[in-house]
Amino acid sequence: MDEVLAEVAAPSPSLDALVLLSPPHLATTAAQLLAAANPDIAITLAHDLAGLDAALTASEGQRVRLITICFGQVVPAALLARCTAGAVNLHPAPPEYPGSGALHLALYEGAASFGATAHLMQLPVDSGPILAVERFAIPAGIGHRSLSDLALGAVLNLLERLAPALTGELPPPCGEGWAERPHRLADVMALAKLTPYMPADEVRQRWRAFRDGPESPLYMDFQGLPLHYRAPGRIQGWFDGIQDGHAHGWAYDPAGGPVRLRLVVNDGAGMEMLATLPRPDVAAAGYGDGQCGFALPLEGLLPAEGPASIDILLPDDEWRRLPGAPRIL
Repeated sequence: MDEVLAEVAAPSPSLDALVLLSPPHLATTAAQLLAAANPDIAITLAHDLAGLDAALTASEGQRVRLITICFGQVVPAALLARCTAGAVNLHPAPPEYPGSGALHLALYEGAASFGATAHLMQLPVDSGPILAVERFAIPAGIGHRSLSDLALGAVLNLLERLAPALTGELPPPCGEGWAERPHRLADVMALAKLTPYMPADEVRQRWRAFRDGPESPLYMDFQGLPLHYRAPGRIQGWFDGIQDGHAHGWAYDPAGGPVRLRLVVNDGAGMEMLATLPRPDVAAAGYGDGQCGFALPLEGLLPAEGPASIDILLPDDEWRRLPGAPRIL
């Protein structure tokens, strides 16, 4: 990537409008936090670079500020230059981890804390002056998906804390600096590879960093053959399907206690619920007392048009996918 800093418009102390660039499932919450701080400011939502370009074109001649939240693409310098009241990114990682793959890298290195960073946007990525940082301690034994949940919470906390400034006059840099050059995702993902004679400590570090999820990238390179890791899991169950606007099924944990489920639509919006509904058929099959059914409502989660992939994950069982999922509507 070009190492020369992009020539971006200097932040103006006042503004006429905001453009919020974020994944669709975060847009409503983020916009509400900003609007609560300044109800008079006009906020336009964008979810991709084309939408950002259109929003900036519609706001031509106004003092516009860009706020990006958990957006996975690089915003080109030409678009940043059109943000005449500045551009601020809320990065779901602390300044110690610029670039991509921060969740995996922090777990691999055994970091004690993680968090989120608000900074002015310039190129190269994650190099602009830092406005504020939100940090939290990393719980023992956590995987990267659960750490991602905590990082998102830190981003929203930071957004709420900074909302008056983001919708008004930006604060001066807080004095913190980026640790080093931004990490490349390809370099971080190379750590997902295990080999037969790798030292035990190195295996444990990579296991901790990559084991989570139904598509865990962790694999063993055995004489050139990639053997991919798939968590066997302890929770049993099945996603029966969609009926009457609900996702139905059951999930039973032999270790005891109701199972926590995460319903995810198109890898974005979702909800959590416990599987506690009566399922006499499941009890008759020998799975506990049968109080392990679920009916997860889909209202408000489905896209207005186009297909919807309905997935059900098990946060407490290495984020495995419940058998039978995903289903496509």
